[in-house]
Amino acid sequence: MPNLESVTIHQFRGLRDLNLDNLGRINLLVGINNSGKTSVLEALAIYCHPLDIRVWISTARQREQESRIQRTSPLDALQWLFTRNSASDGEGKESTIHTELLQNSFRWLVKWCKEMDIQLFATTHSLEAVDALLQVTEVESEQNLVLYRLEPKESKTKVIRHDWNRLRRLREDLGQEVRW
Repeated sequence: MPNLESVTIHQFRGLRDLNLDNLGRINLLVGINNSGKTSVLEALAIYCHPLDIRVWISTARQREQESRIQRTSPLDALQWLFTRNSASDGEGKESTIHTELLQNSFRWLVKWCKEMDIQLFATTHSLEAVDALLQVTEVESEQNLVLYRLEPKESKTKVIRHDWNRLRRLREDLGQEVRW
């Protein structure tokens, strides 16, 4: 599958009319809890595997509480994906990497994304992760790292896009918060 240039999600879980334009090789989604970061990843998973019913059911059931004794039927779970006027469920669990290892881990990740021609979509709440990714990504391609801040509004999900140059200025020169 070739790299995506843009993504539009009209209605999926709590997302409404979300546009991610000018995607990069590394696309970082940030925002407050329930802003739709995980929903974007789930929508992309379904888009990339449209004929694999296992992906659809897995995505539909992904957020269920493991403590529930009675599981949702596959049909009910699939209907929940496309409910109208619903709010996004809680965010997924984040991986924890010690801050001293972030740069090495991300350097490896960026290298393999480039070598294998992989377009990465990830979420984070960590400002340290944003800064580490900023430091290890190359300037040679302005599209290498792109940060999207998701802001849920009444009628749609607002997206603020920061390319590598703008993100570097905001973080390194001005010390500004970019996550929310």
